[in-house]
Amino acid sequence: MRMQSTPVTAPAADAEAEAQARLPPHRRAKVRTTANWVFIGFLVAFALEYSGLPNGYPILKQFRVTTVLFYAMMLCTIAQVGFGDLFKHRQTKLLMTLLFFTMASVIWAVVQQRAFDAIRPFVDYLMLCYLFANLIDRPKRYQTFGIVLVAIIVYLVYMNLPRLGQEVRSGSFAAAYFMGDGNDFAWGLALMMPFCLYLVLASKSFIVKMIGLGGVLVAIFGVIGTSSRGGSLGVIAAVLFYWWFMSGKKALGVAIMIAGLLGVLALAPSSYLTRMGGLSDTSEDTSAQARLTTWKASMKMAIDYPLGVGAGNFSSAYGRFYLGGSGRLGYAQNKWFSAHSIYFRTVGEYGYLGVGLLIWLIICTVIDNMKVRARLIAQGADAKIPVAWPNVTAMAVVAYAVCGTFLGGLSYPHLFMLAGLTIANKRIVGLVDSVPPGKRARGRAVAVRPGPGAAT
Repeated sequence: MRMQSTPVTAPAADAEAEAQARLPPHRRAKVRTTANWVFIGFLVAFALEYSGLPNGYPILKQFRVTTVLFYAMMLCTIAQVGFGDLFKHRQTKLLMTLLFFTMASVIWAVVQQRAFDAIRPFVDYLMLCYLFANLIDRPKRYQTFGIVLVAIIVYLVYMNLPRLGQEVRSGSFAAAYFMGDGNDFAWGLALMMPFCLYLVLASKSFIVKMIGLGGVLVAIFGVIGTSSRGGSLGVIAAVLFYWWFMSGKKALGVAIMIAGLLGVLALAPSSYLTRMGGLSDTSEDTSAQARLTTWKASMKMAIDYPLGVGAGNFSSAYGRFYLGGSGRLGYAQNKWFSAHSIYFRTVGEYGYLGVGLLIWLIICTVIDNMKVRARLIAQGADAKIPVAWPNVTAMAVVAYAVCGTFLGGLSYPHLFMLAGLTIANKRIVGLVDSVPPGKRARGRAVAVRPGPGAAT
């Protein structure tokens, strides 16, 4: 799959400014007001989704307030900007291909109902990708989004303080369904942390910098408190990625990392240090052994079922046919085993083609953010956004990819959010994939931007 990036010749912001300039003054004001309300509504829906707050209020859960808000904001955004170049980006193409794969797998799935049930989350989170691609598109919104993430992190850690740092790990957390397990909780925090770091790197306000720093520290505290090795490795990988590829002060970075390591060793609970020490020897670690067993089973699934056992079917197929590698053993008791890895789960459910699509999606999302970074650096003072934004987006993708090695949340919203943010970043610098040679892009509708003279 070869996709080359070609710059767009007509900047979207200029095209939109011209279009809005032709509107009467009262109409321009209405468009700006609508855009702001859509953004606020989107942030409210996102905060509800990631905090899991509706779980504590039956009326919010019963009436699916979060889903209704998301779809309402999507319809408003479509009315304002349409789809534009959304389907030209490889992130969208790969996600749509995985959606088609999910829908088609209903035909050959071990349990067809499970494959059918897997379609709905995919469609919902494609909507989330669309909203991120169109609404998180300028410095003021980056800062607002980062502050919202700090609030979510602080809320989640506060709500789960009794569960953090315990010798016996808690089996469930007060959070959204995709952060309800200790490992998933740490995964979500590791993913959100880089966007808090953006506030430290890019804001000119001392107060906002301190808010961002607080979000980073609380997120790290939460990850350590869960004793999640996967979450810890995700944070470490994201920090090392930033230090190696983006930091211009390597020596200072080393000093900060050493200080951070010493702080963790001094303050972390003994349960965390014991689990992290188990990384060097998995022979006596039942959790690690269970992962290795399920990973081997997923490879067998891909051989037995070249197109996979069907979306959402790993646990059922494992319990029926692959438990212990010796046939139909203990199905009723063990059918809910998880693959504990997005990669091995995808191998089992979608086959080798499916996992290839997933890996390519992750790799190209990192690469595209690095390309955006390079273009912003080349633009210098004319850059429309801070270089720190694609930097932290790439960091978050790395954290997602590393944590996902040990966690099986393929249908979680994380990857869709990161894909949408990457599309928005590419649009800003005019980076569009797969434009046919010799064909000029004639402009496109993208994010709902303020009209001329509006504050950004």
